[in-house]
Amino acid sequence: MTDAVPVKRAPSQQVRRKSYGNIPYVANTQQFLIMPRGNILRELYLVLKGQPTITAANNTAAKTKKGDEWSLIQRLDIVINGNVVIRSYTGDELYWINYQLYGRQPDVSTTLADATTPNPTFNSVLILPFWWPQSYKPLDTALNTAQLSDFRINVQWGSHTSINGDATGFTTTPTLNVYGAESYGIGGNFSMVRTVTLRQTSSGANTGFDFLLPLNPLYRSFLINTSNAAGTPDVSTETTLNNLQLISGSTIIADLSESVLRQVQPLRMNVQRDTPLISPVVGFQYPNIRRSSASVNDAWFYFDLVGDGMMSECVDSLGMSELKLRFDVTGNYLVNVIAHQVWPPDRVG
Repeated sequence: MTDAVPVKRAPSQQVRRKSYGNIPYVANTQQFLIMPRGNILRELYLVLKGQPTITAANNTAAKTKKGDEWSLIQRLDIVINGNVVIRSYTGDELYWINYQLYGRQPDVSTTLADATTPNPTFNSVLILPFWWPQSYKPLDTALNTAQLSDFRINVQWGSHTSINGDATGFTTTPTLNVYGAESYGIGGNFSMVRTVTLRQTSSGANTGFDFLLPLNPLYRSFLINTSNAAGTPDVSTETTLNNLQLISGSTIIADLSESVLRQVQPLRMNVQRDTPLISPVVGFQYPNIRRSSASVNDAWFYFDLVGDGMMSECVDSLGMSELKLRFDVTGNYLVNVIAHQVWPPDRVG
């Protein structure tokens, strides 16, 4: 008998899931949490708890603000190296990102806006991904915190009236606890996903309502929302938009109707809605998945430029003289665009 040849195993990758602490609530102020460095961060889990003081009569969908309990988070920024903001979302925007990326609606607080419960409680969780879901190699965009000189989460808090205009305070003070998943035992260069938010109001119908995109990064996807000119309530893109193009110079990279934009992503990603408006379900006839009547499902869509999960399908703006989104808008509406950029290692500054 010959001796067995030992099998060489690749070094194991360890994943640790842990708590990082909490971001204290102080109404209408910015608070922060300094994050540890030295790991490869996959994603964060944000746990928002609280209990606004609202009478049952005022706890209605009409009086609940757009974004439900997540409207309390006016802005959440991921900041590195002193002042570089690599991610920026409102709580409401992060909810819709979760809905589109993970295939189902995040949990809703059912006693909020039910018109019968005084002082409704909420206990809600959203994910902030660094490794990007629906990618062939999600870990390619994990955040290497060992290369950072500073890493923090900034939260701009609203107040009780950010959730419901007739709330008088909080029965239980809100908390935002931060958890996450880290990888160890791996190396290499990582790309970085950053967000850019662009907002414009069309004064009326306009077939060439343009949004100029910053040049040099790759573009992975866009989260797009339409609302009335004041920003609330949401207005369905069936009403506000006819078409969207992605254009560079004389090259039309994408040219899609509103119905394609609104319906393809849920079909491709098997996005589930819990309760059909009619049974059997016909088309997209579902009730709103949020509690506030100011939130409208079909006012949000996710335009993903990557069909096979490979980052090579991103649109690379390096060397372009111009890159823009062109909307065909039907009237006086606010269009909000959150662009997800991918910065390869050799372009990360």
